[in-house]
Amino acid sequence: MLLLLVVVVVVVVVVVVIVVVPGLKDISNHDHLQLDALPNANHSESVVGAFTCHRNDSQSGVVKPFNLTKPAFRKVPIPQPIPKLGKAKPVPKTLYEEPSEFKTLYSIKKNNKVLAEEHLKELANLELKCADPTLKEKTYLKLREIENERNKLLQFNKKKCISMPNFETPTPIKMTKAAVLREGKVHLNEEEAELKWLEELEKGGKEDRQFVKWQSTMKEQDMKQSMLELEKLRLKSKIIREDAILAKEKLQEENRRTVLQLKQETEEMLQDYLQQQLEEEQQSKKVVQEIAEGQKMAKDAKKKVHEQKKKIVQDVQRGKQELNAAALENATIEMQKRLEIIDRIRVLTATQQCHNTKLFDTTETSGSGLLGEMSLAELQERLAVMRRWEQEDQEKKRYEILLSKQASQELISDTLDVILKHRNEKSQMTSLRRQKQKEAIKEDSHSKIYDDEINVLQRLLEEKRSRRLKCMQPSSKQISRKISPHKQRTESG
Repeated sequence: MLLLLVVVVVVVVVVVVIVVVPGLKDISNHDHLQLDALPNANHSESVVGAFTCHRNDSQSGVVKPFNLTKPAFRKVPIPQPIPKLGKAKPVPKTLYEEPSEFKTLYSIKKNNKVLAEEHLKELANLELKCADPTLKEKTYLKLREIENERNKLLQFNKKKCISMPNFETPTPIKMTKAAVLREGKVHLNEEEAELKWLEELEKGGKEDRQFVKWQSTMKEQDMKQSMLELEKLRLKSKIIREDAILAKEKLQEENRRTVLQLKQETEEMLQDYLQQQLEEEQQSKKVVQEIAEGQKMAKDAKKKVHEQKKKIVQDVQRGKQELNAAALENATIEMQKRLEIIDRIRVLTATQQCHNTKLFDTTETSGSGLLGEMSLAELQERLAVMRRWEQEDQEKKRYEILLSKQASQELISDTLDVILKHRNEKSQMTSLRRQKQKEAIKEDSHSKIYDDEINVLQRLLEEKRSRRLKCMQPSSKQISRKISPHKQRTESG
């Protein structure tokens, strides 16, 4: 279709060129002859008379048009060069035919359907394996293993204590610049406070060491009382835990009984459900067979209609191809003739191209007359000077930055020395305190305090723990009894 449109456009352009160009030449020659025939004197009068209107008395009230000069014909534009196009590729035959892949897919689909129907018939004749309520020996063995593994995990006597975090080990801290300065400031404040305290003592102030000792002794007594209360709470919580375990075991026994009842009911319901399913399957098979026969009849009718339509389409396509081939042959012959004419016109209208080149001088200006006008060489020199100035400024800034860094490093090194001194002093003080605490603990170990309430709570806890252990033994026996009747059923079956 695109080739036909291009051919039609080219034909129209060539016809216009052939018809209009000689008519324009004749008109221009005729006008020149008329102007040469007129004399010079009367030429102005004739022009004025052309723009004047003559009045006749006989025909009054009739409008006449102005005797104006006729406009000249517009020149026909020269046709643009049309590129030579190559021959178009013919349309492939596979475009109007069904690919072979569809046929193979249809045959595979048909075979799969036949296999599926045969497989369905085989499954319909087989019995359902899920309907067998009996279990094999392997399943009972696996159940025993699972229950034994669960019983091993149930460690009721195990102590559930979480280790206390070790606050003595120091946490690692990154010694950045800010951290060093901050710690150094703290140590400087401590030194200032000690100096003030010494100045006050020199002036006549008093020490508060006796008060601090009394305060420490009172705190130790409070700590001992709080420890006794914590032990009482710990024993009470253990007693409550033992009571909760006993209650949980009672609930488990009740749940086991209810589960056994539910299993018996579900077995009865399964048997009823399987009988209903078998009856429904037989009915559904009959319905499926009737539907399959109806579908086969419909498919056969569709195939016949499809083949008839296919034959009609092929006949129509052949006729179209023959007509298109004849039209293309006629168009190519006409196109060759017109292209020869266009080539001749192009040869006549070709012109020579002249190239005027000019050398470029870097020292010359553009000549626009501006105040800041300069040549390219001068601009390059100024840019080089600006770059030197920028490099000098950058070097000055680098030198200032280096000086500031050196000052900061010296400050940090001084502060680190102060920090290390204070840390060593504190470590020595802490070691002395720990030694004193150990000596005090040894002295207090001989004079321990025993509370009557704690002893009573410990006795209660031991009694309830013994009850729980007694209740645990029959529960393990019941589990073995439950597995044995299942085994008897399999042997009888």
